[in-house]
Amino acid sequence: MEQPSTPQADLQPTQHFFLIRSLISLVLVILSCIGMVITDINQQWAWTYWLFLAPIFAVICLYLGWSHTQHSGKQQLRLVIRIIFHWLGLLVTAGLILFFVRIGLLSDINAGLLLLTALALTTFLAGVHMDSCLCIIGVMLWIFAWASAFLEEYLSYSMLPVGIIALVIVLYLHHKAKHRL
Repeated sequence: MEQPSTPQADLQPTQHFFLIRSLISLVLVILSCIGMVITDINQQWAWTYWLFLAPIFAVICLYLGWSHTQHSGKQQLRLVIRIIFHWLGLLVTAGLILFFVRIGLLSDINAGLLLLTALALTTFLAGVHMDSCLCIIGVMLWIFAWASAFLEEYLSYSMLPVGIIALVIVLYLHHKAKHRL
Protein backbone atom coordinates (compact mmCIF):
# COMPACT_ATOMS: atom_id res chain seq x y z
CA MET A 1 0.00 0.00 0.00
CA GLU A 2 1.38 3.39 -1.05
CA GLN A 3 1.56 6.17 1.45
CA PRO A 4 -0.13 9.36 0.37
CA SER A 5 2.12 12.17 -0.69
CA THR A 6 2.21 15.17 1.61
CA PRO A 7 3.05 18.67 0.43
CA GLN A 8 6.02 18.81 2.83
CA ALA A 9 7.46 15.58 1.46
CA ASP A 10 7.11 16.88 -2.11
CA LEU A 11 8.80 20.19 -1.31
CA GLN A 12 11.75 18.82 0.58
CA PRO A 13 13.92 17.82 -2.44
CA THR A 14 13.19 21.18 -4.09
CA GLN A 15 14.10 23.09 -0.92
CA HIS A 16 17.22 20.96 -0.56
CA PHE A 17 18.27 21.71 -4.15
CA PHE A 18 17.53 25.44 -3.65
CA LEU A 19 19.78 25.44 -0.58
CA ILE A 20 22.55 23.68 -2.51
CA ARG A 21 22.21 26.13 -5.43
CA SER A 22 22.36 29.05 -2.99
CA LEU A 23 25.48 27.70 -1.30
CA ILE A 24 27.12 26.99 -4.64
CA SER A 25 26.31 30.51 -5.81
CA LEU A 26 27.72 31.96 -2.61
CA VAL A 27 30.94 29.97 -3.02
CA LEU A 28 31.31 31.12 -6.65
CA VAL A 29 30.74 34.73 -5.66
CA ILE A 30 33.28 34.48 -2.81
CA LEU A 31 35.82 32.88 -5.14
CA SER A 32 35.15 35.66 -7.65
CA CYS A 33 35.63 38.33 -4.98
CA ILE A 34 38.94 36.75 -3.99
CA GLY A 35 39.87 36.83 -7.67
CA MET A 36 39.10 40.55 -7.82
CA VAL A 37 41.37 41.24 -4.86
CA ILE A 38 44.12 39.16 -6.46
CA THR A 39 43.61 40.96 -9.78
CA ASP A 40 44.08 44.32 -8.06
CA ILE A 41 47.14 43.20 -6.08
CA ASN A 42 49.10 40.94 -8.40
CA GLN A 43 48.25 40.63 -12.09
CA GLN A 44 50.44 37.57 -12.66
CA TRP A 45 48.69 35.68 -9.87
CA ALA A 46 45.34 36.90 -11.19
CA TRP A 47 45.97 35.20 -14.50
CA THR A 48 46.74 31.92 -12.76
CA TYR A 49 43.81 32.26 -10.37
CA TRP A 50 41.20 32.88 -13.07
CA LEU A 51 42.60 30.00 -15.11
CA PHE A 52 42.34 27.78 -12.01
CA LEU A 53 38.79 28.97 -11.34
CA ALA A 54 37.46 28.08 -14.80
CA PRO A 55 37.46 24.27 -14.25
CA ILE A 56 35.79 24.77 -10.87
CA PHE A 57 33.01 26.72 -12.58
CA ALA A 58 32.79 23.96 -15.22
CA VAL A 59 32.38 21.19 -12.62
CA ILE A 60 29.73 23.20 -10.77
CA CYS A 61 27.94 23.84 -14.06
CA LEU A 62 28.05 20.12 -14.80
CA TYR A 63 26.57 19.35 -11.38
CA LEU A 64 23.79 21.91 -11.76
CA GLY A 65 23.00 20.79 -15.31
CA TRP A 66 23.00 17.14 -14.30
CA SER A 67 20.69 17.72 -11.36
CA HIS A 68 18.18 19.46 -13.62
CA THR A 69 17.86 16.58 -16.06
CA GLN A 70 15.28 13.90 -15.54
CA HIS A 71 16.03 12.18 -18.82
CA SER A 72 17.49 8.93 -20.04
CA GLY A 73 21.17 8.08 -20.01
CA LYS A 74 21.58 9.09 -23.65
CA GLN A 75 20.17 12.57 -23.02
CA GLN A 76 22.34 12.96 -19.92
CA LEU A 77 25.38 11.95 -21.97
CA ARG A 78 24.50 14.64 -24.53
CA LEU A 79 24.22 17.17 -21.74
CA VAL A 80 27.62 16.23 -20.35
CA ILE A 81 29.21 16.49 -23.81
CA ARG A 82 27.57 19.91 -24.37
CA ILE A 83 28.84 21.19 -21.03
CA ILE A 84 32.34 19.88 -21.70
CA PHE A 85 32.47 21.60 -25.10
CA HIS A 86 30.99 24.76 -23.61
CA TRP A 87 33.81 25.04 -21.06
CA LEU A 88 36.42 23.74 -23.46
CA GLY A 89 35.68 26.86 -25.50
CA LEU A 90 36.77 28.94 -22.50
CA LEU A 91 39.98 26.94 -22.11
CA VAL A 92 40.82 27.44 -25.80
CA THR A 93 40.14 31.16 -25.39
CA ALA A 94 42.38 31.23 -22.31
CA GLY A 95 45.11 29.52 -24.32
CA LEU A 96 44.82 32.20 -27.00
CA ILE A 97 44.98 34.93 -24.38
CA LEU A 98 48.12 33.34 -22.91
CA PHE A 99 49.61 33.21 -26.41
CA PHE A 100 48.85 36.92 -26.85
CA VAL A 101 50.62 37.66 -23.57
CA ARG A 102 53.67 35.61 -24.51
CA ILE A 103 54.12 37.38 -27.84
CA GLY A 104 53.61 40.79 -26.24
CA LEU A 105 50.20 41.75 -27.60
CA LEU A 106 48.60 41.84 -24.14
CA SER A 107 49.89 42.81 -20.71
CA ASP A 108 49.21 40.63 -17.69
CA ILE A 109 46.54 43.02 -16.37
CA ASN A 110 44.77 43.13 -19.73
CA ALA A 111 44.97 39.36 -20.02
CA GLY A 112 43.51 38.94 -16.53
CA LEU A 113 40.63 41.26 -17.36
CA LEU A 114 40.05 39.57 -20.70
CA LEU A 115 40.02 36.14 -19.06
CA LEU A 116 37.62 37.39 -16.38
CA THR A 117 35.34 38.75 -19.12
CA ALA A 118 35.51 35.44 -21.01
CA LEU A 119 34.70 33.57 -17.77
CA ALA A 120 31.76 35.93 -17.22
CA LEU A 121 30.42 35.27 -20.72
CA THR A 122 30.89 31.51 -20.44
CA THR A 123 29.19 31.46 -17.03
CA PHE A 124 26.33 33.64 -18.24
CA LEU A 125 25.72 31.43 -21.27
CA ALA A 126 25.86 28.33 -19.06
CA GLY A 127 23.10 29.95 -17.05
CA VAL A 128 21.05 30.64 -20.15
CA HIS A 129 21.20 26.96 -21.14
CA MET A 130 21.33 25.19 -17.78
CA ASP A 131 20.70 27.01 -14.50
CA SER A 132 19.64 30.62 -14.09
CA CYS A 133 21.77 31.18 -10.98
CA LEU A 134 24.79 31.00 -13.29
CA CYS A 135 23.37 33.95 -15.28
CA ILE A 136 23.45 36.06 -12.15
CA ILE A 137 27.01 35.00 -11.39
CA GLY A 138 28.02 35.78 -14.98
CA VAL A 139 26.59 39.30 -14.65
CA MET A 140 28.43 39.73 -11.34
CA LEU A 141 31.67 38.70 -13.03
CA TRP A 142 31.08 41.31 -15.76
CA ILE A 143 30.57 43.92 -13.04
CA PHE A 144 33.80 42.76 -11.35
CA ALA A 145 35.69 43.10 -14.64
CA TRP A 146 34.29 46.58 -15.20
CA ALA A 147 35.09 47.65 -11.62
CA SER A 148 38.62 46.33 -11.86
CA ALA A 149 39.26 48.15 -15.13
CA PHE A 150 37.66 51.31 -13.74
CA LEU A 151 39.81 51.23 -10.61
CA GLU A 152 42.92 50.53 -12.65
CA GLU A 153 42.23 53.50 -14.91
CA TYR A 154 40.85 56.08 -12.49
CA LEU A 155 42.21 55.15 -9.07
CA SER A 156 45.27 57.36 -9.46
CA TYR A 157 43.07 60.33 -10.42
CA SER A 158 40.71 59.81 -7.49
CA MET A 159 43.57 59.25 -5.06
CA LEU A 160 45.13 62.65 -5.79
CA PRO A 161 42.33 64.67 -4.11
CA VAL A 162 42.17 62.12 -1.27
CA GLY A 163 45.93 62.41 -0.80
CA ILE A 164 45.77 66.23 -0.78
CA ILE A 165 42.95 66.21 1.78
CA ALA A 166 44.86 63.74 3.95
CA LEU A 167 47.99 65.91 3.72
CA VAL A 168 46.03 69.03 4.72
CA ILE A 169 44.51 67.19 7.70
CA VAL A 170 47.91 65.89 8.83
CA LEU A 171 49.48 69.34 8.48
CA TYR A 172 46.58 70.93 10.36
CA LEU A 173 46.80 68.39 13.20
CA HIS A 174 50.57 68.80 13.32
CA HIS A 175 50.23 72.60 13.40
CA LYS A 176 47.56 72.39 16.13
CA ALA A 177 49.66 69.99 18.23
CA LYS A 178 52.74 72.21 17.81
CA HIS A 179 50.88 75.27 19.13
CA ARG A 180 49.66 73.38 22.22
CA LEU A 181 53.23 72.80 23.38
